[in-house]
Amino acid sequence: MEPPQRRRSPAATAARRLLLAAWLVCACWALSSRLPRGRAFVPTFFNTNGRLERGRAPKETENRLYVPIHNGLVLVQPAPDGKLEPALLPRKGAEAFLSEPECMEAWVGGATQGALESLAAAARGSDDGQGVAASFWLLELSGLPEAPSPESLGLPERAKWCPLRDRAGPSVCDNLAADDQAALLGVARGLALWHNSVKFCANCGGRTAPFRAGGNRKCDECGTRFRPRVDPSVIVLVVNGSKCLLGRKADWPQGRYSTLAGFVEFGETFEECVVREVEEESGVLVDPTSLRFVASQPWLFPRSLMVGYIAQADSTSVTVDEDELQDVRWFEAKEVRASLEGNPEAEGGFHVPSKVSLARTLIQTWLDEADWPQGRYSTLAGFVEFGETFEECVVREVEEESGVLVDPISLRFVASQPWLFPRSLMVGYIAQADSTSVTVDEDELQDVRWFEAKEVRASLEGNPEAEGGFHVPSKMSLARTLIQTWLDEADWPQGRYSTLAGFVEFGETFEECVVREVEEESGFLVGPTSLRFV
Repeated sequence: MEPPQRRRSPAATAARRLLLAAWLVCACWALSSRLPRGRAFVPTFFNTNGRLERGRAPKETENRLYVPIHNGLVLVQPAPDGKLEPALLPRKGAEAFLSEPECMEAWVGGATQGALESLAAAARGSDDGQGVAASFWLLELSGLPEAPSPESLGLPERAKWCPLRDRAGPSVCDNLAADDQAALLGVARGLALWHNSVKFCANCGGRTAPFRAGGNRKCDECGTRFRPRVDPSVIVLVVNGSKCLLGRKADWPQGRYSTLAGFVEFGETFEECVVREVEEESGVLVDPTSLRFVASQPWLFPRSLMVGYIAQADSTSVTVDEDELQDVRWFEAKEVRASLEGNPEAEGGFHVPSKVSLARTLIQTWLDEADWPQGRYSTLAGFVEFGETFEECVVREVEEESGVLVDPISLRFVASQPWLFPRSLMVGYIAQADSTSVTVDEDELQDVRWFEAKEVRASLEGNPEAEGGFHVPSKMSLARTLIQTWLDEADWPQGRYSTLAGFVEFGETFEECVVREVEEESGFLVGPTSLRFV
């Protein structure tokens, strides 16, 4: 498809100047380095984005720091900012316990940046091990009859043994000085629980022992190797317009609801699991083509890998599987948003899980995408695909989001705008529609509709936003510029006609301009010798 010509077609110009009835599509487009909407990186709890570095365990032992675990409990101490942080043992403090046959060590990961590197530096002391990469190891103490006291480990008296997560309310995970610290404790705790579950060989019944720096176990009798098992599971937020589907278990704190979830059956795909689990637990049917991956999360309670989706419902009637859930219901976005802004959990009111859960990430992602004030409409927008022109992007995005076809030769550049939230350069166009039938892409937008110019103009003159009425974005947005440009060009009282007019092109005479503009705007030819200066 060729890009539009600099000059407007006579038909398009006449429609603008002479107010012939026609629909206009205002569209603004973004050129950005980020991925298309719905595929951008979404941060989740327990995801360090590589800052907890896995791989081969270092052979050196002097600078190792140990994360003590006892029967699933973690050891934490007050952090400088008043929150909590992992209590770490240097090699010397761990040696006495590593000599016990009931205790063991296993490589967890390293760190050369961020909160984990800072935590390691503080644990080593200001003059000890400077410039050395952090090396974190599990110190598994569950073989001991009781958890050692902090003093016996050489740690401050204020250190304490705690569960990493508590279903009944806020826990250590919610109160750590840095989210990456939760990943460190979660991996160490999960690895300890796994080692305790594989003490005997499933092949011959012989005893197993840690192997490859504690990353595996190996049978002493037949040599069979075992790796930590991770159970794949799905978690999904099912949506329908401004509503989302949430359920609750009977043993959860009063008022808590969450997204639906379940384990992947043997031989099943993630997508098949989403559709099956939602129908089994709620009776709601999901459109399998609407599934959109959001993020994954290791959920080591005890050993799951959660894969999170947002999906569109094909039906809304709910039938609760009472063997799985106590209740399932639809919630309005405004109700969910209100629960995040207050503290309903303290009073047993409706609330969703904390930031620790991938469920919260799915819910927040959905709210962020739908987080427009009631009544707000804006121009269509989208990101340019790799190798695509701006003009091709306009045509594609309008059709994808609304079903409306755009005349590519009608595209008219209006303005550009840096939109640094976080890093876009917006390129704004006004385009002529080739069709008017609307089909909304509900994965992207809640609604798409045509508005009369007088309705748009009235919204700019009053204050409908205050009452939740129809309104467009503020003057900050390029969308407002496009809309105002269109209104200014069409801002003639009904029934008014005028003479034709236009700007002189560079190097053109007045007479040449008259002949050209009349032909372009109306199709009529003017005799140049007939021109009379007035």
